[in-house]
Amino acid sequence: MKEIGNILGITESRVCQIHTKAVMSMRNRLIEPPYRR
Repeated sequence: MKEIGNILGITESRVCQIHTKAVMSMRNRLIEPPYRR
């Protein structure tokens, strides 16, 4: 996470926030029934 933050010019904690949001979004997509997509 630290290296990604350095490359993107953002803090490690911000990288973690973005990562968590992305993982939760993907998880919700997988759980969501097909007819709701």
